Amino acid sequence: TAPRSEIEKKLTAIWQEVLGVENIGITDDFFEMGGHSIKIIKIISKIKKQLKLDIPVSLFFNYPTIEDFVKMLDKRADVKENEDKRDNKVINFLEI
Repeated sequence: TAPRSEIEKKLTAIWQEVLGVENIGITDDFFEMGGHSIKIIKIISKIKKQLKLDIPVSLFFNYPTIEDFVKMLDKRADVKENEDKRDNKVINFLEI
């Protein structure tokens, strides 16, 4: 499956560069395409530089496709956003 969103496109480009594989789909498995721990480190470095995200190595083992990886990032972003909103409500409540 071709990348649909901007983040999927960026991750696909990073994976293609590091893995040396053309036409990676978002449902392709990182490890089945020749991925291993050293390549994970290279990808994490590029993600940090290009997308400003700190990603632990373990996420590649739990989410080995770009599609699953992006879904996980979206869920974490939603949780963080909800935490921020909750914290703001508490602060606002305490100011009243």
